Amino acid sequence: MPIERAPIAPEQPLHTETIATTETPGAVEFTLSEGEATPDALMEEVLRSLQLDQPLNTKKLQALMQTVEDSAMLAYGPIESHTMDIITAEPCNLSALSRLLEIARVGHAYEKPVREACESRFGSFITHRLLTDRAYLASLEQISSTQQEKITDLIPLTKLGNLEEIIAMKEGIGDHPETLIHSMDATKYLAQPEALSYIPAEAGTVSPICRPMMTEYDERGLVKAVFEVRYVYEQKQAEQITDDVIECSRMVYIERNDAPSEPGQEPTMHVRVDHSRFNMPDKLIGKGTGRALYRACLKEYLDRGYDQISLHANIDIGCAAWASYGFGWDLEAMEKEGLTVEGVVENAKQKFQNQMQQLGLLRPNEEPTDPDIAEALAEFDHLLAHPELITPQLLANVGKPLFRRTKDKHWTTQAAVDALKGTEGYEQANAQLETRALTAGQLALITKGYDEKQQLLRTDWFGKIELKANQPQAGQNLGLLKKAIGYTE
Repeated sequence: MPIERAPIAPEQPLHTETIATTETPGAVEFTLSEGEATPDALMEEVLRSLQLDQPLNTKKLQALMQTVEDSAMLAYGPIESHTMDIITAEPCNLSALSRLLEIARVGHAYEKPVREACESRFGSFITHRLLTDRAYLASLEQISSTQQEKITDLIPLTKLGNLEEIIAMKEGIGDHPETLIHSMDATKYLAQPEALSYIPAEAGTVSPICRPMMTEYDERGLVKAVFEVRYVYEQKQAEQITDDVIECSRMVYIERNDAPSEPGQEPTMHVRVDHSRFNMPDKLIGKGTGRALYRACLKEYLDRGYDQISLHANIDIGCAAWASYGFGWDLEAMEKEGLTVEGVVENAKQKFQNQMQQLGLLRPNEEPTDPDIAEALAEFDHLLAHPELITPQLLANVGKPLFRRTKDKHWTTQAAVDALKGTEGYEQANAQLETRALTAGQLALITKGYDEKQQLLRTDWFGKIELKANQPQAGQNLGLLKKAIGYTE
């Protein structure tokens, strides 16, 4: 579940008396005696301790600081510089950061330069958590550790450079990102022994599986971040790599909500997962792999409190398939691409007419004689007359499921196939067909077509499913998705 955080007041300074100090076995010992403690000498000891990969004896350090009467005179320039070195280093040294934060917790004179340096990079809310919440730092260490997990010797699960990227993953993707990343691996849902025959592609563009694309911070904290998750598998048979490829790519877009919050209340994040690409060999389609993948991913999205799934339905059968999965129009994305719902329907109708003419079932500029074709064209016209009613589902369901596509991407009708029953060619014809009959709407969405000027008739579209009941879709499209993939709570 998403982390619930209580309101905080980041402008409130830390108080040293509230920080617990401990005697830690194996901790760095400060060689400086209390009688020798001066601001400069103590600074040297602190900087020395930061170079050692050991926990700190904060109780001894606090005692030393108390012997310096005017701690405000401590020259903290070296601490501020050292802080910047740690929080901007690539790769990030979280062990060094942990020691630095422990020193900052001991006394206000050291807390101030650390806080100011962190605020300049991450904003006040995140800085406050770094300084006051040891569990928050522990979760960053767990997220960073995912870089040690490897898919192969050459492909790590994640690659996170500096602290900004680790914090962005924490704030946006959430704790234990590895479970989300693993859920997007399509080969986990293949039946054996097929799954064993696919191996990760080790091209340089594939490594790592999850990587940050951008991060942005301001004085309030994380503004936006983008992460890519991409799996590419090749099939290996008899030590030879085949042309069969499984690819699953997702983009996680994290953006701060701009709605005003109560004073001291942390801003919230809007998280959208774009299903950028899902490609499987024809021989694996129809075996439930896609539905299983969606079930696993949806559980992760809902458990983490994400807001939206989006996609661009633009690859062959996907233009129709994603309608059956419940996706509604993403009007904002379509507008950016110069697409309208009415335009998609008009182009779909034109492509259907073109295809029927190629099959000899419709003559140009003449009324259809086939009642099923006439019914489909009337349904297209009804949608165009009532654009407010159009959904991807209604468009895909225009007409009856009467059309079959062959494996070499040609079209015929179910009636033409049925007419071969009782002949030698019937079984051969059936063997060349794809698995099921499609409606006029589905046919129109997945075929390529051109107008009289040879301009492409675009029926690609942008879709979304909102994951929260208080959003405009009110859970209706999410319900369609759950039903399509067999998702149970």
